[in-house]
Amino acid sequence: MPKLDLLLDGFIANGLVGCSLLVFKGNSEKYYYQTGFKDIENKRSIQRDDIYRIYSMTKSLVCFGMMILIQKGKVSLDDSVANFIPELNDLEVYVSGKITNQIVEKNRKEMTIKNLMTHQAGLTYGSEITPVHQLVHEKLWMNPETNLTLDSDDIIQKLKEIPLYYHPGENWHYSIAIDVLGIVIERTSKKTLNMFLEENVFGPLGMKDTGFSIAKDQVDRLTNLYKKLDSGYELVENNSESLYLKNPLFFSGGGSYPLGLVSTIDDYMKYLNVLNNNGKSFDKIILNTEFIKEFIKSQTGNSSLDILEKNKRGDAFNFGNGSGLGHGLGGAVVTKPSESIFKSSPSGEFFWCGYAFTHFWIEPKERLSVVFMTQMANLYQTKFGNNILVSLKDTIYNSF
Repeated sequence: MPKLDLLLDGFIANGLVGCSLLVFKGNSEKYYYQTGFKDIENKRSIQRDDIYRIYSMTKSLVCFGMMILIQKGKVSLDDSVANFIPELNDLEVYVSGKITNQIVEKNRKEMTIKNLMTHQAGLTYGSEITPVHQLVHEKLWMNPETNLTLDSDDIIQKLKEIPLYYHPGENWHYSIAIDVLGIVIERTSKKTLNMFLEENVFGPLGMKDTGFSIAKDQVDRLTNLYKKLDSGYELVENNSESLYLKNPLFFSGGGSYPLGLVSTIDDYMKYLNVLNNNGKSFDKIILNTEFIKEFIKSQTGNSSLDILEKNKRGDAFNFGNGSGLGHGLGGAVVTKPSESIFKSSPSGEFFWCGYAFTHFWIEPKERLSVVFMTQMANLYQTKFGNNILVSLKDTIYNSF
């Protein structure tokens, strides 16, 4: 595919350090290409078995794990989160005021498992947008060592002190909801999240290089993490000094910075192939077809995410303002391509991303599966980043 080769090489020429792309149609590999460096300082080239920080692409795998518990009858989408995490019962909702003098009101609706999976739970990430966002930042994510020093119970103890941003089910806002979902999985299964995923997802699918930490003999395969500057790059994390060499106490189901899962391009494709093969991994049924269909369809009705988004500034979403997109139970869904940033994507495309600009999508009708890997920490919500994703999808849909 010379056109795709040239496109990916052009990404490197214009500012990516290195990247790789894998495309499957059905169960057959149709394309693979790698270009650039995983360690530009030492001129070490990208290799197919390299390990990437996938950050928020962790979310889809954790939501898939929840679907396994739902299929087993252990959990229901309509269950109250407080059934599993009683500490979060009777959370209040922010109305107005400053961080030290907030006006709150009683929660009108219980937060459900479905609310968590669709980012309609009333939760947020940390930022400066409102006092709620500021509290999440200060109590949970300001210290980059947070995930290494707090366990799941500590996270919940801090979270219960923070009001919700909105009433569950009434809006959409990207958040730490899947971190909370991961804790529900832990309390339901009575296993740590990493153990549950290893036994129910990674092991059965043969995802041998996917996990919340890396072993010393994997260090050379871990890519460096960079930020793009106006001229050159900033090294954010060197592979030999990575936090992934430590074992966290809290396993971040949302892939919250600085942790989450690491994976390879082939490991993640094994997961996508299950989604595009009616829940089967070769001769093994991982999830029944009806659960797969529910998982990848939009759960947010006729309203696109720009309408549902609580924060109308739109800076909490990575893909334009969310117009023409809905949200499924483990990722976003293109619902109205002509209104979305991804004009060439067919309705029903299921996708998500990671903080380091990793990206995946599946197109169920043609059973097309795509994984794009790189390690650049500041490209989402930028014109350069959006142009990469749009041109990538345009070229792939025109090629397959």
